[in-house]
Amino acid sequence: MKVINELIKEHKSYGLQLEDIVIKTDDIPNTNENYYAPIIPSATGGDFNYLTDKCSNVYAKYDELMAKYPNYIKRTLLGNDQSGILPVYKYDFIPEYVGIGSDTTPPPADLKIILGTSIHGYSNDGDNKVMTYALYYFLKDMCENWKRSAFLTYARFNIQFVIIPIQNPWGFNNDSRYNSNNVDINRNFNCNWYNFVDSAKGTAPFSEVETRYIRQVIESNYDAVYYGDIHSRGSQAVIADNNLFLYVAPDATSSKYIGQKVCGKMNFLTEGVYGLTGNKGNISIYSDRPSSYTWASQLLGLESANPEGFAKFKTYGSHSTEVMTLNTEYVGNLINTIVKHSKTNPKFAKNNDISRVGLVAEYKFNESTGQVLKDSSGNNNNGQLGVTTGVDSNDPTWSSNGLLFNGTEFDFVDCGNGESLNVDGEFYIECVIKSTNGGYIVAKNNTATTDMQYGITHDATARKIQCILNGAVRGESSNGSVPLNEFMHIGVQYNKEDIQIFINNVQYGVPAIYTESITKTSHALSIGRRKPNNVNFNGEIAYLNIYNRTLEGKERLKNYLYLKETLKSRGISI
Repeated sequence: MKVINELIKEHKSYGLQLEDIVIKTDDIPNTNENYYAPIIPSATGGDFNYLTDKCSNVYAKYDELMAKYPNYIKRTLLGNDQSGILPVYKYDFIPEYVGIGSDTTPPPADLKIILGTSIHGYSNDGDNKVMTYALYYFLKDMCENWKRSAFLTYARFNIQFVIIPIQNPWGFNNDSRYNSNNVDINRNFNCNWYNFVDSAKGTAPFSEVETRYIRQVIESNYDAVYYGDIHSRGSQAVIADNNLFLYVAPDATSSKYIGQKVCGKMNFLTEGVYGLTGNKGNISIYSDRPSSYTWASQLLGLESANPEGFAKFKTYGSHSTEVMTLNTEYVGNLINTIVKHSKTNPKFAKNNDISRVGLVAEYKFNESTGQVLKDSSGNNNNGQLGVTTGVDSNDPTWSSNGLLFNGTEFDFVDCGNGESLNVDGEFYIECVIKSTNGGYIVAKNNTATTDMQYGITHDATARKIQCILNGAVRGESSNGSVPLNEFMHIGVQYNKEDIQIFINNVQYGVPAIYTESITKTSHALSIGRRKPNNVNFNGEIAYLNIYNRTLEGKERLKNYLYLKETLKSRGISI
């Protein structure tokens, strides 16, 4: 570890505040070792009392920590809960940095991890307050005692933590699993919501403001590597035949691995340290619940899980020091395992750009002048505006947003027929458009729809997107999904099994079954038209990407959020 020993020697307390110093730990901590917490007080002593605590007590402890480390911890009010009374706060733990010369831009942390607790408030059939406390105690240990282990040093100076301490304040304060609308927040996400039978799931996906806050935090931190929705098992004791430590969705490959590793560590602690023989931590796979971790995993592609702590042991009793210490160690060992996995799995790498693997054409539409639409993918699929290299009255025109197409003949961009555009298998095409009266956004054809290799059009009457493959419409979004005169992000994906269409990264319509390979052609790719010129696009296009592969959910999310943020500079809101 690269630690500034001379500086440390000058300080006597673990509360050292490094206001102007960055310690970057290039060496990976030995995460085969377990994280051991200091002795944590019972949940009726120390910093908390679960019998009387309200959400304000928890916020006050975070605020005390923030006051001690003001350059490290920042608080944001997301808004009040559904009752309109109780605040929902987010705390960001962002490692300090040192500017170099005039460059004061903070370097990104190695990892960003999002953690939240108490989504099920506080009740015997919901959450217990112990894991809300345990998360705080781990963060406090990291802040104050980072010198006592390589892992804590690494976590303190290399990980950005995004924390929602209480995701359901009303339930926390009122001894309820539900919010003030009697809705189970963790059944209110738009993953499997329509098929899930539960009277407490709300009137619609994201009908509750608490759910929308969680969505906002996760989507605005699209470079995070992990989201942990931390629960505790109500009033249940740890027993040998009922000891679930962690829930994951079936497609969360890394989360499964992390879960297996951390459960192994917890098995060692519960048996080897605490003497609780027969207890076996394990993972359970759920895919049917419209909960936060299934939504983040299945629709956003973010590695996510629902770790479950516990309120009591059969041996040690409810909310004891042993219970609180082991729960804190559970949180720490979960993070410890994420760190190691992130260093050995490339899919965990951050990406502050669009995904570039398999990108055959990238049109940013930011030239603002000239007759060439540049391809930034490196494949030289540059496009020519209109029929000639000169400026013609019928050419599309540059606007502050991109290119403006008026739907008339010769109002298009010719991108040629480069071999990289000759996609014949899986693909993902995304664009940012504002349609005034519909038409073809992109098409690779020669004389008619029937010879079209692939294309995307906006049906202005039905307000929907259609995907054309091998000369026919093979998939479409639901009616009304793409209104006129609004900028929208469109994503169309074909995986040789079905066609999926995403509007602002939300899937619209049932995936259309289609399994045929795409027939290669020598046709040129056109933006803003289908040949012949009677269905040209009428509206604006601000971005267009073409991939020769499918994108995982996390990649689609990163692309969407990157474009959403980038295009704000042009005054575009999607």
